Amino acid sequence: MKESVMDDAISLMEAARKNTQKAVSEAADAKVKTLDITNPGEKIHDLVPILELIFHRFSSGFQASIYNFLHHDVEIHFDKVSSLKYGDYEAEPRENKLLEHLFNESTLNFSGFFAMDIPLIVSMVDLFFGGSGQVDIEEGRDMTPAEMRMVRRCLKMALEHMCSTWEMIIPFEGSLPDYHSNPVSRVFISSSELILVARMRIKMLDREGEFHIVLPYKALVPVREQLHAFQSSNQDSAWRNTLWGNVKGAKVELNARLCHLQMSLEQVLKLETGDIILADMPESIDVSVGGIPCLQVSVCEKGGVLALKVYCNMNQNNMARDGEGSE
Repeated sequence: MKESVMDDAISLMEAARKNTQKAVSEAADAKVKTLDITNPGEKIHDLVPILELIFHRFSSGFQASIYNFLHHDVEIHFDKVSSLKYGDYEAEPRENKLLEHLFNESTLNFSGFFAMDIPLIVSMVDLFFGGSGQVDIEEGRDMTPAEMRMVRRCLKMALEHMCSTWEMIIPFEGSLPDYHSNPVSRVFISSSELILVARMRIKMLDREGEFHIVLPYKALVPVREQLHAFQSSNQDSAWRNTLWGNVKGAKVELNARLCHLQMSLEQVLKLETGDIILADMPESIDVSVGGIPCLQVSVCEKGGVLALKVYCNMNQNNMARDGEGSE
């Protein structure tokens, strides 16, 4: 009988060893992706949610300014902030050609650019001068002086709202250089430069076009801490409370190890039905949720049922035993 039990134990140990060797071999053959946290391309993504909060506020103010300027209903829908390389951005397929216009920022000493749908610009000019806005632009023709003045007026309003929005975080001083003297190609000369693109869509009447704000990632590196601090202090309280309420309703599993014993394999093999294993019950036991200790309890009896009496919540600042506890 004992020899049979010993043989079974040895067989189980041998099977476990083979399974371990197989798992190690499979892991070695698997494709492993290396994550280099020192690479800017890996760190750029943590700025995206912060910038989305900033440009969502920007779009609301910019929409009001465009409405007051044209005296026509206009909708500006903020889409998202994308992080990518400048070359990939320029290679994106587009429904219409975009007019790119630089802006300079003196506080952080960088240049970015606005990109605006050209057919949308033509419609805005027509609306401004009392037209229906239902005009088409001939493909390949240059922008007229009136259209370029319209572009600069709109982009000056956009830059003003950019400055006012960013003032909540850092001083922001922007200016628009002349369109022809500073083309975008002279500033963003490397196709591998990392950029952040705030994407919006402007809708007027039945016309809809893209509007982008492009920032170089390297310009925001010195103010990463301020941006993260802004995100922490400006989260929507209603959203946070709703999320917390839903999280608190989640079902979790509590685990508590009542005792821990050490015995030799020989002693285990000698155990028979009816044998009693002596164990000292500890004064306090840790209760874990998902492997993380969260409560300290003691074992008690209530109504003839074994129970755990809580006397310390590890998540609270007061870690002292209160003596009364809860069951």
